[in-house]
Amino acid sequence: MLVCGRFRYCALVSASLACLTSAASVGCGPTEDGITPLTGSAALAVVCSDYASSAIAMIGDDDVVLTDAFVTSGTVAPGLSAALSGDVVLPSVSPSRDTLFVLDRFGTDVISDIALPSGEVRAQTPVGAAFRGNPQDLFVTRGERWVTRFQPNLSAAGGALERGNDLVLLEDGVVRESLSLDADTTTDAGEVLYGRPSRAAVAGDRVVVGLARLSADFMLTGPGAVAVVDIASRESAVLPLADLSGCGSVTAESDERVFVLCVGPAFGERDARAAASAIVELVREGDSFVELRRVTVGTTRPFSNGLIVVDAQTVWVVAAGELDGEADALVSVNLETGASRELHRATDAFTLGQGATRGDKVYVPDAENGLLVFSREGALLERVDVSTRHGLGAREVLAL
Repeated sequence: MLVCGRFRYCALVSASLACLTSAASVGCGPTEDGITPLTGSAALAVVCSDYASSAIAMIGDDDVVLTDAFVTSGTVAPGLSAALSGDVVLPSVSPSRDTLFVLDRFGTDVISDIALPSGEVRAQTPVGAAFRGNPQDLFVTRGERWVTRFQPNLSAAGGALERGNDLVLLEDGVVRESLSLDADTTTDAGEVLYGRPSRAAVAGDRVVVGLARLSADFMLTGPGAVAVVDIASRESAVLPLADLSGCGSVTAESDERVFVLCVGPAFGERDARAAASAIVELVREGDSFVELRRVTVGTTRPFSNGLIVVDAQTVWVVAAGELDGEADALVSVNLETGASRELHRATDAFTLGQGATRGDKVYVPDAENGLLVFSREGALLERVDVSTRHGLGAREVLAL
């Protein structure tokens, strides 16, 4: 069973079946030797994927495609011991414009460190040798490089550095330290709902970590919460978000202001997901954060992951479609009034992904229509084709 994309995690995916069923799989055919250096300065990286194979497209300062396949599931290069799977993501925020970090998630569980523009693979760090760690995000604070690991290690193998469901410190290509967030909870029947750290946002001397809070089989979702972490002291505290769930996505607008996107129970019915979906604004208070307000878009439309902070009072979010009903919609939300307006309607569900801002533009990946370029006012300016060679849909964009 494949569980990915919408909720930013994957489980029990069969790579061999994926190759057999993927018409555009760049990892199931001939390999590509090496990574060709970029001919210009990269401004954006775009993940293209059909969840069987992946390719990373690189976009220049003028929105011109430098390459639609900088590194792919078929790439063979020195230092790249594990080829990209079909389930890769990029960090929430780029730590450096001269480095591309690629997080290969459930089943591959490595972090690739690729130099820009040369394409040299500096390191490929395993983050779950004794189990499937399922890395979700990478962030840098206090000069330290940390990764969130979504999957708990349900066996006793591996020791303290292999417990999962944690944050891990990477140094010199290895995991040096594990930091537990103590964010697990239980159902009334006693079943454990693991914290499952997801995306992270650095806000001054604190890191706010989104928590998906799911059972071992992903079927049950726990109450909404985030963890507020003091990396310096290695201490953390759980901040509950009452009546919400699926709160794994976080974005920092400033050191004093963080947004949390809650998408509801992973496998709940539409109404249940909508009731537990919201954009939550957190503000700094002392050594932690407190909830200032929350915003929804109606009562019958749940959110999908894809929050973009456009300006101090405006966020864009993807209103989730349904496979047998409405398509995804990109919605602009005014935080002061709660008013919303639709900016773009996709052609299907599960097609709009995580976007990014750069300068006076907003970039949103659309798996059916390429990379959409908007003004910050919401006007669609152009569509950029990022899949000329491989035909894979745009899923995520990162401003470098």
